[in-house]
Amino acid sequence: MLNENLLQYITTGPEDETVLTVPVNQHWSTSGKGYWSDSTKGATVTSIAVSGYEYDDDQEYTIAGEANVYFDPNSWNERTDGLIYTDPLFLNQFRKFLISLGVPADIANTVHYSEQGMQGDDYVHFDAYELAEYIANIRIIGDIASLEQRKTEVVKNLLGLMKRGGFKRAEKMCKFLRDAGVNWKELETIERSIMSKNLNESIADKPSINFKIERALKAHDPAMQTKLLDALELVKDAGDAGIAVADWAAKIKQLYPDEEFSMSDLLKTAVKDFGCCVKRLGDKRYGWSEEDDNTPVDADPMTRAAMGGQMQIAKITMDAMKQLGEFTAEELGAAVARATGMPAGVATQYAQSVIDQFAGDTLSKVGDRYKIRVAKQKTAGDHVADLKNLLKNAGLGPKP
Repeated sequence: MLNENLLQYITTGPEDETVLTVPVNQHWSTSGKGYWSDSTKGATVTSIAVSGYEYDDDQEYTIAGEANVYFDPNSWNERTDGLIYTDPLFLNQFRKFLISLGVPADIANTVHYSEQGMQGDDYVHFDAYELAEYIANIRIIGDIASLEQRKTEVVKNLLGLMKRGGFKRAEKMCKFLRDAGVNWKELETIERSIMSKNLNESIADKPSINFKIERALKAHDPAMQTKLLDALELVKDAGDAGIAVADWAAKIKQLYPDEEFSMSDLLKTAVKDFGCCVKRLGDKRYGWSEEDDNTPVDADPMTRAAMGGQMQIAKITMDAMKQLGEFTAEELGAAVARATGMPAGVATQYAQSVIDQFAGDTLSKVGDRYKIRVAKQKTAGDHVADLKNLLKNAGLGPKP
């Protein structure tokens, strides 16, 4: 949770940097166990100042942060007493002071001494990247109590941050807002945009067969997903020789003898959408290729089995969802565990990950339960309309 009480100490610098200035007026002890001084007399700390500057770090707009702890030079003379720099007790007291202001301990404890050359006659210099980001987020979100009145302003700030490339910061801020009880539709739209970007980056960084199959499956309804998984399984089971199109179609028909569907469309979709693993071997013959499989050669047998069998587990999970119709993550996990022999806890975690992937599109939520639905696929025009509405609600975009 963001501590809005810090707002009273936050200002904006001349270069639009975020600045936190807090009066202290306390005596902070030193242990004499630093590398630059053996004095234990301590110093009178007058104030602290934290500054955060936005910058572009490899296409991710983030914060560079630093902190100065100012002391009375009459209480500590660096020429005779040495540098406070690297003293562990002084650092510990700075962190405790931040926590007393309401800064979360996990953030306060990331503050550390910078370099010897950065120290001054009346201040101790620290690197404070996460602390500066935390403070910058408070500046953007503002007072929690007045969030509803400033909804448009907050959404506009988040969109502006994302436009500059600050998706990771925006994701953290969305979490802060959720923790504060915010339930705006605009926030949900922003979160979906962030999730989409994260998914694309994950696939780009890990171009494995499994990730690509999962991504391609999400474009289809549950019934089609099951058939596609069966089609892919048949190709994989065919081995090096591959499978002829006629045999491929005949085996799929055996699996669905009573269903009416276009076999031609199904096979074309399998070849077109799953080119990552289905390869043309010759005239009307297709085989399986795992050239992009990132499974480590030295992975333990359980890991290799889990990754290698992911399609089968996915199919089992899809079938279980169809059979149950309506379920909780625990109920779906129990069905997967029964069918695969997976430990119940692992199966439930897997079921939850599948639910998270398809919630909102393939699955609708009713209380703590989920129900399969055939979602209408959005057109490009729908996406444009969503974006226009988001911009309109945030006070952006063209004016009427």
